[in-house]
Amino acid sequence: MAWRVVITTRILPVVLGLSAALREAGHEPVALLTIRDVDGRYGNLDLGGMLGEVPRDLDVLMPASRRTIAPLLESVRPDLVACIGFPWKIPADALAVPRLGWLNGHPSLLPQHRGPVPVAWAIRRGDPEIGVTFHRMDAGLDTGPIYAQRTMPVGEYVEPDAFYPRLGPVMIDAFQ
Repeated sequence: MAWRVVITTRILPVVLGLSAALREAGHEPVALLTIRDVDGRYGNLDLGGMLGEVPRDLDVLMPASRRTIAPLLESVRPDLVACIGFPWKIPADALAVPRLGWLNGHPSLLPQHRGPVPVAWAIRRGDPEIGVTFHRMDAGLDTGPIYAQRTMPVGEYVEPDAFYPRLGPVMIDAFQ
């Protein structure tokens, strides 16, 4: 049975990678849920540029606040929400919308390094490897049941723009 899936992120390669993986598995990506970055808090993503690259068959949902996430999701009737790289804590009413819940991809080996900037914490602690975890989202922060984890070596220091793309294939592997 094909699921209707909303992808929730602020990262263009995540949209493209998850969309392709979902389609390959026979599911239907129906929308992208993302946010504006009006004050520079959530990275330097050029939303206008990103939207031009988003698959044209995805609706784009852009809540102005946490309280409008649930009504926007209800409008596209998702079975599942797949979330990676989204900076807002999701309210309970939005978590309850998809019948299969929310699946979050977190760039650490949970339960280690919950919350924001987990890669930086792994590097500061001298962890030899980092990983990705897919877990079901609940009312806590990175506390839901874990479904899949994959690891990769931290390796030698490289700039974040070179490091984070290395996580992409690991993330997609864990997602599948």
